[in-house]
Amino acid sequence: MQLWDRFEDLARMEAQRQKRTATPNRVNRFIINAWKLSDKPGDPFTVRKGISAAREYAARARFTGRQHSLALVLEAVLDYATTQRTISPTVSVRSLELDTGLGKSTAARALQRLVTLDYLQPVTKSDGEHASTYRLRHTDIAPSGTHKVLPDGTKGVSHLRTATELARTDAFRALGRAAARAFAALNQLEATTPRELAQSTGLAPKTARAALRELEAVGLAQRHKQGRGYAWTCRPELATTENLQRIALDYGTHGTQERRENTIREQRRYWEQWHATRKTARQQQQAQRTNHLQTRKAAA
Repeated sequence: MQLWDRFEDLARMEAQRQKRTATPNRVNRFIINAWKLSDKPGDPFTVRKGISAAREYAARARFTGRQHSLALVLEAVLDYATTQRTISPTVSVRSLELDTGLGKSTAARALQRLVTLDYLQPVTKSDGEHASTYRLRHTDIAPSGTHKVLPDGTKGVSHLRTATELARTDAFRALGRAAARAFAALNQLEATTPRELAQSTGLAPKTARAALRELEAVGLAQRHKQGRGYAWTCRPELATTENLQRIALDYGTHGTQERRENTIREQRRYWEQWHATRKTARQQQQAQRTNHLQTRKAAA
């Protein structure tokens, strides 16, 4: 009965997305079609359910200290799965570099670390022409709707998507990825102390304090007297494109993302040309070998 209720909720959401009235007939027809497809591993309902389960498991995980790069990479992989509509998305290190603001080696190490921690499972390796494929782990929903999670999980890391978007900007390339996570979390919280911010984001307390100081220096956060200490709030109205561009200009990082995108685009173009040339040469060699064998066979 619980599964049927979930089908009904999905039916009403689908009708709302299509801007149609969720009539009983339309809801029943959606439920019947979804029920027929629910046993197939590649159907949209199963994929959406698996991605949601993996995202919930990841949201309860705890990435502390310098491991916040793991959180950014995992969030990007979950976004790839949602976009590609599969629990086995294709992941490119170059794409992770652009989408998370991390360096190439850092993104690659984080990806392998996620495999070691059993968040991802390798399916296919990159063959030079195609990127690697990874399968999301923990995609099974228990009958009670709960999941087995790591102890001391971080509370509410729904800010990761915003942090990933901020980390791509030139301004936060200067302020740091920890500052991006801190600002995204502050945007969802009320006045909070550095210790509370560290508990919410999984950052180390020292890293959280340093990130708050960086945000205060550029005016994106401000502190207020609270008891014997201070509480911090963010100023999202200042996170405009013009203001972030000004911060990037002040720190000398303006244009970094664009230059990186251009560099990767050129590298991919040269790689495609080299691969096409190599493929043509191999085809010519195979054709010559075939003609040689046919000539010898005819002579014999």
